[in-house]
Amino acid sequence: MLNIRSLAHWRPLPVYFMAASLPLSMAATSISKLLIALTGLAIVSEAIARRKTLPTLYQLSSVKLVFLMLGLLALSATYTDATAAQALGDWGKYAKLILIPLTVILLRTPAHCRRALALLLASQTFVLLSSYLLSLGWTLPWVQADRNGATTVFTTYLDQAVMTAGFAALCWHFRSSTASKALTWTAAALALLAFVNVIFLLDGRSGHVAMLVVAALAVGWALPRKWRWLMIAAPLLVGLVALSTGSAFQERMRLGVAETIDYAQRNDKSTSIGIRLNFWHRSLQAIAEKPLTGHGVGSWRQQFLRLEGPGASLGSSLRSNPHQEFLQWGVQLGLPGMALVLALIVCLLRDARGFEQPARQALQSVVAVFAVACLFNSALFDALIGDYFCLSLGLLLACGLVGVRNTPKMTCPAPSLAGRPA
Repeated sequence: MLNIRSLAHWRPLPVYFMAASLPLSMAATSISKLLIALTGLAIVSEAIARRKTLPTLYQLSSVKLVFLMLGLLALSATYTDATAAQALGDWGKYAKLILIPLTVILLRTPAHCRRALALLLASQTFVLLSSYLLSLGWTLPWVQADRNGATTVFTTYLDQAVMTAGFAALCWHFRSSTASKALTWTAAALALLAFVNVIFLLDGRSGHVAMLVVAALAVGWALPRKWRWLMIAAPLLVGLVALSTGSAFQERMRLGVAETIDYAQRNDKSTSIGIRLNFWHRSLQAIAEKPLTGHGVGSWRQQFLRLEGPGASLGSSLRSNPHQEFLQWGVQLGLPGMALVLALIVCLLRDARGFEQPARQALQSVVAVFAVACLFNSALFDALIGDYFCLSLGLLLACGLVGVRNTPKMTCPAPSLAGRPA
């Protein structure tokens, strides 16, 4: 029975809500983020009032870095070239980073982690199966009419492809953490279905690369050490097979090469690749002007328009970012800003080293997906994909930390997805 007066029973509910909402509803996701923030604030306030420590806040180097990143962005508002409204708005978009430590704080038991992970996988399974039904020509009443892509369900093909790559990693690496052979085989089958869906049905190039990286890591970890070289060969072979078929992968890669050539030869800025390359070019120019401090939070839009010159246009597909997370931070905070994003990736990988295999490999794979997404998109700045990464990374850190909060060394068993009492 739940004890209504005990906050411990209610603290994970906002995380469950968000895990079930992603990627089904942006409105529900926004509400769940607010609930996570309020619940987390209540937990932290209670700890301060009782003079208790929250060990997870100092055990994880990635959590410390999150607070540093947000603090430096806020400090840059004192010299930003952006308007106050733009600076506040862009800082607010990055405030979702606080989901990482708050998720760790709210998920304190193996049961909490199992339920949150199960809900996240269930919502993504629904999206995956819906995508397959769309590919068969079915008309689904819950599919958004204005979606971007024939097999896209609720989001753009970019978001769906990247999140499906992360979904495949979670299914594969946690498959052996179940108490049922049927669930183990189901998880493995879902991972395979996700791989086929991204490579052959979805259009997102970032998702294609991310999925190949997930496959490479899975193959490498499954092989004896002397055969680890296949970690590189496996995705190359899969990529060659996909290129030889009439897949979405083949079409998007062919189009990417053509658009790159058009930009190089004719300065064509109207294509997807051309727009990105032009954004990146202007971003590098802005970073070169202020390499140590950057132009301040929210300044990318102004810098692009200034450097582009008269008649500059951001286009209908862009709001305030260069579609590249490292360059976004570089424009705002200079080279130190780019170093912060790289440091976040390194710290997450470092934190994962102390976890047992399922949680460690799952976290490392999702971090790899995150790194790929940052190379080709503003993965933290963008709404849905940023929410997905912050929740997923926080959830996986919580999974790895369960049972080690009061021990000096992080050597905890990863939480089983079934078979253990709450």
